Amino acid sequence: MTDDKKSLVSQYAAAGDAVIGIAVLSGLGAWGGFWLDDKIHTTPWCAIGFAMAGMMLGLTRMVPRALKEDKASPMPKGLKPLPEDEQSK
Repeated sequence: MTDDKKSLVSQYAAAGDAVIGIAVLSGLGAWGGFWLDDKIHTTPWCAIGFAMAGMMLGLTRMVPRALKEDKASPMPKGLKPLPEDEQSK
């Protein structure tokens, strides 16, 4: 397999990991929320809150990885990097 294909496969794997991570964390949050709702009779508020907390945890897990991957990836051929003052806007 060429380096380009390996890079593409690793990018797909990272994206899949991020999506699955968000889905699993929000699913676990919803499941825990439903369980807690059943115990304290607050249906559906705990399930909604815990599912949203799971999504936020998944996003906070995904964003730093995406930023790290973006910095590590090489600049595509034919593109020039932005000057420093335009990057900060």
